[in-house]
Amino acid sequence: MPMLPVGYLVREELADIRSAVLDGRSTVVGVVGRVSGVGLIGQGGIGKTVLATALARDPVVGRSFPDGIFWVTLGENADFLAAQLDLLARLGVTETTVSSVTQGTRALRDALAQRQCLLIVDDVWSAAAAKALAVTGPHGRVVFTTRNAQVLAAVSAQLKRVDVLSNDIARHLLAQLNNTTVEQLPAEVGRVLAGTGRVALALALVAAAVRGGCSWAQVVAELDRGQGIFGGHPYANTFKALQLAVATLDDAGKEVYLSLAVFPSDTQIPLPAIARYWHRLRGLSLRQTRARLGEFAARQLLTLNADQIGFHDLQHEYLLLQVDDLELLHTDLLAAYCDLLTNHQQWWQLPGTNRTCGII
Repeated sequence: MPMLPVGYLVREELADIRSAVLDGRSTVVGVVGRVSGVGLIGQGGIGKTVLATALARDPVVGRSFPDGIFWVTLGENADFLAAQLDLLARLGVTETTVSSVTQGTRALRDALAQRQCLLIVDDVWSAAAAKALAVTGPHGRVVFTTRNAQVLAAVSAQLKRVDVLSNDIARHLLAQLNNTTVEQLPAEVGRVLAGTGRVALALALVAAAVRGGCSWAQVVAELDRGQGIFGGHPYANTFKALQLAVATLDDAGKEVYLSLAVFPSDTQIPLPAIARYWHRLRGLSLRQTRARLGEFAARQLLTLNADQIGFHDLQHEYLLLQVDDLELLHTDLLAAYCDLLTNHQQWWQLPGTNRTCGII
């Protein structure tokens, strides 16, 4: 499961969600982003995944589920069957003839029928996804996170809504992330809270920019400039903060960061693949690639876990908004691997190990 972010502050919603999971009245609980003028789509970036992570790492919750806590990440274009097979493997079901989502659902229900476990399914986009993973028995619980409350109606989930941070919590978060006190925060912070809408991800991006050397006045100016770019976009608050974070990069950093739009969302991308790609684009070594990714992670532009990176949905959506030559980037990515083909080999003959296929 994910780690809690640096500077995590306990949110008041956690106690309510924990009670819903432990009180036994519902086997399915949904954590939903509060709708904010965006039709049925709940706001992204407000901390649903972080709350679910805090729940999973809560010691009281851990003691309540002696058969384990299991985490599944889906996403907008999830492969339900692959997620089911992966969960079956983690449950110890290694010999299976499952070849469809329907069979996977039955197999998971059989495996979990008597287990007292918690299953957390993050980033659910459809009723079909919810049904495919609503598989615990009477002693287990499922927690879904989603932007859309309607997708959970099909599994009769007890809904728990998450809003943006309160003014006080938002100020405490900015202070903690910048190693200062609330009292020492400058007057510009009021405009920062307004410019970010107190969205957790946006605030983390702002704090990272300040740690990287931006003044609070520069932050406010960049957020104001972003308002003119993103206007009434549903996720304008986060996109403005992302624009700020990218603006703090040098030109080479901006180029390679935006080039990451070529990779899919909701996927962990191995560092060797990025190293080979960036070697083609900018001549970067593996060491230089690792350093750049560390810089981007510190600026909250992506997540870096061991030798893999991933994106929050809004980080990836921002990349796609900024890149108008995605087809050319795909060409560059393919060309980076073309050098591995010899003697008129075809694509399916690419070597399959990190040693030969990625690391430079």
